[in-house]
Amino acid sequence: MILPTEKEWAKNVLWMYSVLIKDEFGMSRDELQVKLKASGVDTRAFFIPMHQQPAFRHLGLFEGESYPVSEEISKRGMSLPSGSGLKEEEIEQVSTTLKRMRESTVSSQQSVFS
Repeated sequence: MILPTEKEWAKNVLWMYSVLIKDEFGMSRDELQVKLKASGVDTRAFFIPMHQQPAFRHLGLFEGESYPVSEEISKRGMSLPSGSGLKEEEIEQVSTTLKRMRESTVSSQQSVFS
């Protein structure tokens, strides 16, 4: 992943660093979040699409409407720990834990097909 280039008139504060979990990862976003939490890495699911938010449904907005792209992104997306106070070793823990989980799903998939 390449971070966006900073402009001379703007500084990227990396408020949120979010990823989409594809099928190829070997587990769903929700399964991954549970495993990350058990390993000490807290994450947050993406925002709920507007058409699915209770406040808007209560007002009768978006009734009967479907937005498959936002629904899919919401289902697959999660935000990783981020912020100006995050230490280098914490960033390393997040990336190492994600890599280890990815490798474990790849190796278990290979053993099924071997």
